[in-house]
This record gives sequence, C-alpha cells and structure tokens, in this order.
Amino acid sequence: MDIELELKALAKAEEDLRHADERILRQDQLTEEMRRDGHDISIALDLLAVLRETREAMLDHRELIVANLNRMMGERRQP
Repeated sequence: MDIELELKALAKAEEDLRHADERILRQDQLTEEMRRDGHDISIALDLLAVLRETREAMLDHRELIVANLNRMMGERRQP
C-alpha cells in the first residue's frame, strides 16, 4: 500500500471515530432520558457498551494505520 492510500485510510478512520463519538454521546443522552422517564434501560446500556467496544476496535485500527505509516515513512528515508 502506498503512503497516499494509508493517509486516506487514516482520514477515514478518524472520521469514523468522530461519528462513533457522536453515536455514543447520543445513545448516552437517550439512555439518560429513558432512565428519567422510568423506562427499563438494560438494553440501552447494552447498546452503549457495544458502541464503546466498537469504538475501541476503531481506535485500534487507527493505531495500526499510524504504525504502518510510520514504518513506510521510515523505509522511505533509508538509502
């Protein structure tokens, strides 16, 4: 993979993380609203946990992209 493709992958990974943060925030708000209204929030909490776990996987993927970019940049500098 060339550096330009990796940079595009990094931008996409960062965008995905921003969207994940938005979804987590919204789910947290909805869960709190449901709790205030006296609803059972067990499934909402389960979903929130899955969203957070998914975000962690996205973060791991981003870190792999950064590591790959660093490796590629290092190889590029060597004669």
